[in-house]
Amino acid sequence: MKHLFSKFALLAVMAAGLPAIGARAQSTQVVLHTADGQEHAFELSDSPVLQFGQAGLTVKVSGDDKFTSLFGDLKRIDFRMKTTSVKPTELGRALLSLATDGSTLTVRGWDHSQVSDLNVYSISGACVRHIARWSGQSISVSDLQAGVYVVKINGLTAKFVKQ
Repeated sequence: MKHLFSKFALLAVMAAGLPAIGARAQSTQVVLHTADGQEHAFELSDSPVLQFGQAGLTVKVSGDDKFTSLFGDLKRIDFRMKTTSVKPTELGRALLSLATDGSTLTVRGWDHSQVSDLNVYSISGACVRHIARWSGQSISVSDLQAGVYVVKINGLTAKFVKQ
């Protein structure tokens, strides 16, 4: 049971951190998947409360019990977020912006006479691209999987979405 609870706690922390990357969601839900193949979805905007009891889980919305299940009947709990956009980001006060067409990443506003290291990180924190002595040229991102990435240039950071 401790192992199951730690998985749920990790999912809750991950969902709470999603707004920090600037994603704007049309709808965010906590989804409970049961062993019989059913999905029970609850909008986070309705502030569902997940109560873990001795043998199972109860979801309450506005104080009313909406779903109850034994732990053995739960297959998984996850969060469903339909991202509609990622808000534009400026790199620090330098008025730099990122643009991507899916295959290349362009940093607009960079002084091409200035040289700096450029790093691209996956959302998990892994460095997926390092360019030493970068001076403003476009960067190929065609080999990266779809997802959210963070670019770090000269101590400034910004995010972009690879479609």
